[in-house]
Amino acid sequence: MLTCVLLVRLVLQLLLLLLSTLLVFSMNAKQIARSFQASNFESAKGLFGIFTNCHYQTIVGSEALRVKLIGNIPRNFQTSSQRFETRDSDFFDVEFSDNIETSLGVVVVLHGLESSTKGPLVTKMASSFINAGFAVCLMSFRGCNGDDNLTQGAYHLGFTTDVHQLVEYINNKYPKLNIYLSGFSLGGNVCLKYLSEIGENCIKLNCKGAVVTSVPFDPVASQHKIDQGFNRFVYSENFLATLKVLTRISLTHSLTHPLTYLLTYSHIPPKAKSRAKVSVVPRKVRF
Repeated sequence: MLTCVLLVRLVLQLLLLLLSTLLVFSMNAKQIARSFQASNFESAKGLFGIFTNCHYQTIVGSEALRVKLIGNIPRNFQTSSQRFETRDSDFFDVEFSDNIETSLGVVVVLHGLESSTKGPLVTKMASSFINAGFAVCLMSFRGCNGDDNLTQGAYHLGFTTDVHQLVEYINNKYPKLNIYLSGFSLGGNVCLKYLSEIGENCIKLNCKGAVVTSVPFDPVASQHKIDQGFNRFVYSENFLATLKVLTRISLTHSLTHPLTYLLTYSHIPPKAKSRAKVSVVPRKVRF
């Protein structure tokens, strides 16, 4: 009887200790979150500092105009490519810089919507990290590397499955190497969601830090902003040009399933089917 009482008392003490620890952690987390003060966005000065304009910063400052006219920025570093097979029988591609063995740590760089590891922002960030003594791991989201993926669906703001696989691989292969993450735009969303999913497991995975840039925290508000006026004409059309292609590719995978075929394709008139084949998206898609 005495043993049972002591055991119950010990359990209660452990529960109280756990609750107090969680309470302290919650209070610390709130204090940290509140320490980030919101500020109004001010675009960088453009055209020799004469004026500030967000479109100038986006189109010229991001090198998007250069890419359209000349092509991607040449790299000043070397990488080796590796293709990872996923658990759902698909793949994603990654490029590792050649200084990983002697680096201070490796930075996993996640690009933005419909960009790639060859994009100017990724190249600039990677070059800066390497110059500071770090290695880089440039990850291509599915369908962004130039090769069609094998399964239906695509990457999105919350698609972290491949990031989990990649970070675990790096940690297993280089257990003493510190891992950092850097995401731009959509890649920033993916980065933050991934960190929320691993939580305290970041210690076991050697994830030491992360930085994100231009993150669309509120996708609905961002969609309304980008879908009107000048933004719709320039940015939306630019994104949709490649997103529509990805949708068509995804559709070809879905048509292999009889039920999906009936739900998405059977309502098209026979004459339209003969002209369309699988190169036409049967329903209007809104992004």
